[in-house]
Amino acid sequence: MAETDGVAVVDVHGALDTEPPVPEATGPRQALVRAAERWWWPANLLERCVCVLLVVAVLAGVVTTIASLSLRAFAGGDLAWANQAGVLMLNIVAFLGAAVAYRRRQFLAITWIDKVVPARVVPVLEGMRDGITLALAFVLAEVGWAFAVNSYNQPDQYLHIPEFWVDLPLCLGAWLIAIFAVERLLLSAAIRLSGVLVAAVLVFLVLLGRSTVFDNLTAAGSVWVMVVVGLVLLMLGLPLPFVFGVGALVSAYYGNLPFTVAASDLLDGTSNFLLVAIPFFLFTGFMMSAGGLSERLARAIRVLFGRVPGALLHVIVASMFVFSGISGS
Repeated sequence: MAETDGVAVVDVHGALDTEPPVPEATGPRQALVRAAERWWWPANLLERCVCVLLVVAVLAGVVTTIASLSLRAFAGGDLAWANQAGVLMLNIVAFLGAAVAYRRRQFLAITWIDKVVPARVVPVLEGMRDGITLALAFVLAEVGWAFAVNSYNQPDQYLHIPEFWVDLPLCLGAWLIAIFAVERLLLSAAIRLSGVLVAAVLVFLVLLGRSTVFDNLTAAGSVWVMVVVGLVLLMLGLPLPFVFGVGALVSAYYGNLPFTVAASDLLDGTSNFLLVAIPFFLFTGFMMSAGGLSERLARAIRVLFGRVPGALLHVIVASMFVFSGISGS
């Protein structure tokens, strides 16, 4: 966080520094600082292990997809288990990758409120966001584990392994987010812990509202509560994926539905094999950018359309047209 003309500016896309930003502390805060210092290297090691797992999952998905397409094209056969293997890979990338993105602060969030409130209030808001994220992660870890355990005796018909292993990434990703949320609270100033108290008050008000004001709410009413809570959290700067997660849990809570419904919806959202194209497109874009292909492509098209009025738009459209032909989209 930096200050420009007295206004706090938060870089939500920047990664955490390589060294723990632990301030010098004296008195009661010494224990907090020592805990933060001890916490830093295990969290780094955990993140690296998760990143290795993500790379292995993406590469395994690439190899499986290429093998399945090659077998279908040249031998007329098919790998029956390729689709379900792609779903497992997508679950790993979606849920474990979300935890890594949360730690690196590479998430989409509306942080306009950080530029409006006084600078001393920004740490409280950050603590509140981390506190809400921590509560959400605990709930998702619990319901995700319960959902996975219930499917342990249901073997997958293609992979011949229990469905437990396909559903487990949701629980693991939630626990990782909880660990990284605790880490961010330990590595921050003590004032951010007051934001956790604010988050606890908000959670208490949501729980209290169902038993007093909004008891026996209809399905439409629970949807409105979800929308209002989601908008409030969105304006407070909570990352967009977590806003959706909190909204789903609030809707299930006020609609008298079990929280496992939210876990089922999350897993159903990644069960479509066509979504495997998303990490593959990102992987292709990274390779093109790292290898310089995208820059050379833009320069070549600029030679063709550079003198045309509105050249920038023509170059963008033509580049997208060529890339679509390369990627098959």
